[in-house]
This record gives sequence, C-alpha cells and structure tokens, in this order.
Amino acid sequence: MTIPLALAVAVAVAVPTPPTVRPCPHTYAEVREIVHGVLPGARWRRLPLWRYALVWQHP
Repeated sequence: MTIPLALAVAVAVAVPTPPTVRPCPHTYAEVREIVHGVLPGARWRRLPLWRYALVWQHP
C-alpha cells in the first residue's frame, strides 16, 4: 500500500504553534535586592528592549 503524494506532503508540513509564554521566575525588584546583598556597590544599566545589565567592580 502506498500513500498518495498529496497526503504525504500534507503530513510532512509542520503546523505552526503560537509561542509559549512562561512567567518570570523572579521580578527585577527581587533580583536587585539579592544582588545588592551579594555584590555591594553594584549598579544597574538600562539597555534597549527592556533589558538590564549589572555593573560591578571588585573592590
């Protein structure tokens, strides 16, 4: 038994799915609080696209 070509092509095409949205494990406030406890003098820099960079220099 052979599968018709049109059916084989339809089966091989992947169906697109929407992206999965996962909740953030920590808020920025929680991370900042932890960082300031571990790395005194650390500074936050705001980056494009709602990103942040942590700047810290060893004393």
